[in-house]
Amino acid sequence: MTTIFSKNLRYLRKKRGWGQEELASKTRRSQPTIQLWETDKRSPTMGMVKELAEIFQVDVNTLIYEDIETGMRSKSGYAESIMPQEESFDHIHSLVDAMRIVLEHPNIAAYGGYDADRLSDTEKDEFADWVANSIQFYARKLHK
Repeated sequence: MTTIFSKNLRYLRKKRGWGQEELASKTRRSQPTIQLWETDKRSPTMGMVKELAEIFQVDVNTLIYEDIETGMRSKSGYAESIMPQEESFDHIHSLVDAMRIVLEHPNIAAYGGYDADRLSDTEKDEFADWVANSIQFYARKLHK
């Protein structure tokens, strides 16, 4: 699964005729870091996304949500669906269950900058609990 951001980063870099080394120099990052961003193995910080948008003279939202090559937009930021179509959600009865689904699908977790494969089961449970508590807090705060 490819994020639109990583696809756009590679497209814009190549369109300018730059190698990964040249973009690394412009961003003060290493070539392997650029490679990780372009292959969706790591995600840059939002500050770096803003810097990249300035370098390529595009809007941040365009860089993240619009496939610059095709002009197609995506609310999720993914070039294709991140959830398998055959996935059943009948077993989700709580926010913690929902977060476990997120962690079981690396493409979803990666969108948030998390490498679910590197989290222990305990860390996954803690993460799911934290997200569930955050959602409940904001739901109460917003009276929903």
